[in-house]
Amino acid sequence: MKRIYLHKAKAQIARPNTIRDINKQIVLTYVRDRAPISRAEIARQTELQRSTVSAIVDDLHLDGLIEEIGTGNSTGGRKPTLLKLRTGIPVAIGVDITPRYTTIALADLAGQVL
Repeated sequence: MKRIYLHKAKAQIARPNTIRDINKQIVLTYVRDRAPISRAEIARQTELQRSTVSAIVDDLHLDGLIEEIGTGNSTGGRKPTLLKLRTGIPVAIGVDITPRYTTIALADLAGQVL
């Protein structure tokens, strides 16, 4: 993900990759905070195009960050596929070094220490 510094906003230009990264972060945040959630519900709540949400979800799924967990109730069409964060996979490491000991911890996307 790219960090955007607002105090330098006049010197920075939003490129398609920047917008895609922001949208990817939005979708990942929605899946984390509102799981289980469908692609259609993400599109409704974020006002992103359904095709954009589907492409981002496919990328996140291929990256191993989210997973499909079944289907939800239909409101008249196809049953929605529900999504959630893929947990149990280390994505962050924390190290605490002191003169007497060193502690190392791994965490998944949900913040659970593994």
